[in-house]
Amino acid sequence: MLRAHSCVCRVFERPARRTQTATKWRALRYGCLAMTGIVLGGHPAVVRGQGFSGVDTTATVISSVAMTRDPQRTAIRIEGAGHLEVHATRIQNPERLVLDFTGARLKVQKKSIPGVSAPVRGVRMGQFRPDVARVVIDLTVSVPYQIAHEGNSAVIYLQVQPSDTNAPPAIASAASEKPQKQIGVTATTPPTNSISIINERSNAATAPLSSSNELTQPSTTSATTNTVAEPSPMENGGDFSRSPAKRLLTGTILMKGAWSSASDSVTPVPEGGSVNNSVYNNPYFGLRYTLASPWTQKYSGPPPSDSGYYVLAQIRPAERSELTVRGSILIAAQDLFFTPKPSNAVKLIQEINDNLEPDYKVELPPTVVQLANHPFVRFDYGSPVADLHWHILATQIRCHVLEFIFTSRDAKLVEGLIRGMNMIELPRTASTAGETDESNVPVCIKDYASGENVIERVDPIIIERRFNSIPVRIIIDKEGKVKHIHFLSAFPDQTKVITDALLQWKFRPYLRNGRPAEVETGIMFGIPPLPVAPPENPLRE
Repeated sequence: MLRAHSCVCRVFERPARRTQTATKWRALRYGCLAMTGIVLGGHPAVVRGQGFSGVDTTATVISSVAMTRDPQRTAIRIEGAGHLEVHATRIQNPERLVLDFTGARLKVQKKSIPGVSAPVRGVRMGQFRPDVARVVIDLTVSVPYQIAHEGNSAVIYLQVQPSDTNAPPAIASAASEKPQKQIGVTATTPPTNSISIINERSNAATAPLSSSNELTQPSTTSATTNTVAEPSPMENGGDFSRSPAKRLLTGTILMKGAWSSASDSVTPVPEGGSVNNSVYNNPYFGLRYTLASPWTQKYSGPPPSDSGYYVLAQIRPAERSELTVRGSILIAAQDLFFTPKPSNAVKLIQEINDNLEPDYKVELPPTVVQLANHPFVRFDYGSPVADLHWHILATQIRCHVLEFIFTSRDAKLVEGLIRGMNMIELPRTASTAGETDESNVPVCIKDYASGENVIERVDPIIIERRFNSIPVRIIIDKEGKVKHIHFLSAFPDQTKVITDALLQWKFRPYLRNGRPAEVETGIMFGIPPLPVAPPENPLRE
């Protein structure tokens, strides 16, 4: 769902900051949190302009994108230094409205703003081509919209339909598509001569996206001044893609890309948790989390990323619950074998705090708390513009930082959910800064598969040219043989070659309290991640 082939989990990687490694580490954090955020209320969200070099002096400059709402509709206002020529396209799966401004340059400080309420999940913007600026309105549901020109501004009005805010988009066959029609102008809409186009909510369905993610373009109706036209074609379904989409040929065979896998189906793996009978159970972490009613698992997480970040589950209220749009819970984990530098739960959460974007406000600095007789690091922060709050609770289990991320506008709701975590079941070894010995699970040792620990080694010979990192977790038995192999991300041919090689490795047995013990460790094959660069010198010219 959240990933296609080897690229999916990178959506959850953590965002950019000074180095490419830090970029991958933090994009998951804010990408994932923004995706799970449930935003309500009427506060305006605004993106203001900043300097932009190399602008074509003949182009219209978009200097501001703002979003407001009243009880009947949500408005997105795009302001320009000159007339804005806009072309709109409605796209499904997921619902969004794409606006292309021909002959325009984007000159704003930030490239996204969160939604203030349904039906808007958020607004993204970028320079689609040198002569086309693009604004994408992500929607919770397909709704009627209209585009009005007010001086040098283009205003997109989205009708608020309370009965439809929790309903999925209508689905029908393409043959049953209803013709789009014009809606009469009321006193709450702009004057008639300012209306460009008004579209009725479409009941047409687009077929599931193929691997090329070809987009179905909507039909449009002309109005008094402008016609909504199709934007430039896009490749792979990306809103800001630049190349034409290609239709798959008949008889095409689709091959799975880099994915997670294991050498056996018996040994638990981190991503193997699931929700049954309102209980999230993860045998690998020894975790049992009873969900509050009416919360349930909304989505399963994608495969882990090649930096070892897992999105294990997204928990939300049941669809027809009164809490449907009030919050979400994300269960995630970071594999400490593949972090760029030594870390634990305390350091990991502190780094998030230290690199928090200025748009967010710290509400509770990293603090160690006790839940279910286990220590957690708690960190709270919020977005004043969106009136949205994040609450992170993290602990360490089996060389992973396990995180529970609560997102909501309702502080009392979140505090109740956090108190409910006192019923959570965790292994005795769960802690915030390290683990104690536990006889029933392997000892986690980073970089154990190196040096004198390896007695016999056979290097895998990867023939196919693939430029990907291949993170692998292995369990070494008490005799020093590889017992279990878990690929976080690898192509099938890579999986086979590496498995055949690792099964021939021989390790020096590890002793715990004078007795042989199993060891769990990580190995990185393929292209290693980029090293961490030193901080930039602000005084350097």
